[in-house]
Amino acid sequence: MGSLCADFQINRDADRVAPSVLSLFRNNHFTSMHLDMSLEASISDQIFSEVIKYRSSRSFVLSKEAGLILNLTSFSSYPVSQNVNLQLYDIRSLTINLIEFRYNSEYIIETEEGPRQDIIGILKTLLNEKSRQNLRELRFEGYGRFERNWVEKVGEMLPNLQIFDLCSSLNQIHGLKNLQALILKELVFQSAEGFQRLFELPSLQVLDVSETKGFFRNLSLCEGTFQNLRFIECWWSDITETQLRDLVRRHSSLKVLAVLEILGQRTIGGVKEEEFLKLMMKVTHKYPILGGEKNKVAKCLIPYFKCIFPNQSIINIIKTLDPKAPLFSERKWAAKTVLRFFPEPVRS
Repeated sequence: MGSLCADFQINRDADRVAPSVLSLFRNNHFTSMHLDMSLEASISDQIFSEVIKYRSSRSFVLSKEAGLILNLTSFSSYPVSQNVNLQLYDIRSLTINLIEFRYNSEYIIETEEGPRQDIIGILKTLLNEKSRQNLRELRFEGYGRFERNWVEKVGEMLPNLQIFDLCSSLNQIHGLKNLQALILKELVFQSAEGFQRLFELPSLQVLDVSETKGFFRNLSLCEGTFQNLRFIECWWSDITETQLRDLVRRHSSLKVLAVLEILGQRTIGGVKEEEFLKLMMKVTHKYPILGGEKNKVAKCLIPYFKCIFPNQSIINIIKTLDPKAPLFSERKWAAKTVLRFFPEPVRS
């Protein structure tokens, strides 16, 4: 055990430390050890995301007896949000599984519209005051029914929120003045109610409306433009070519539109392949908010490869790229970017 601890003290690189710790609790060795170790945030987040999957080791690893001090900053609730005391940590990224709270009467409030989930009560339970002030990313798993002005209250509680996975109406969204990324995946928009509020978000740079229905039809009915929007992800939405052209015409600040599944072989939304790849490289450097574990640039590149190199895995594409081809370096960078975040071979 001594040599293992020494190795941790010398090497703090997450790619090497995390697998060593993970192997211990996967083999149920933690229960007989006291590690006396504090891990930095990036490693802690990686360890914890794996720990919660193993019931046999989970409770011990998170206990004081284990001697493993985790400095968590990112937390995905499934499946133990009500069994972990997040009040002990400075959380910057939070994913809440709403299903866990759906039938807990402690988190149900009566409103004029009927019973609703108490999202404010849930956030107060999960986050201490420092976390509420510092939280940058909030996502939801499952569907929740909240009171009418819940977004406004969330904005007041989380003043520095930058990435928001909205699961219902756009009303009150304008209160999130620091919001940089808004996620509206898989929603159906029956009317343009609340759409005008989107134009009141001064910091919004990223909009994910993939797999939505009615978003672009209702957006076209509104007057106004996004102030600083750079990236729209709209894969498998019902956007039409007319709506796409209108979107580009109205919003000169747009840099990337992820709509590759409806585009031709050698152009990306009217942009040549070379321009597209260089633009993706620029986005990676200029907008780090698109990075991280759920890297949107990498996700955008996957359908690009399906379009340009159909029926080939990314690994095979790298092996067969012609070094003498004009776009060799750009294509190789793109392929490696995909493999970095999606290590399994990506096939058409």
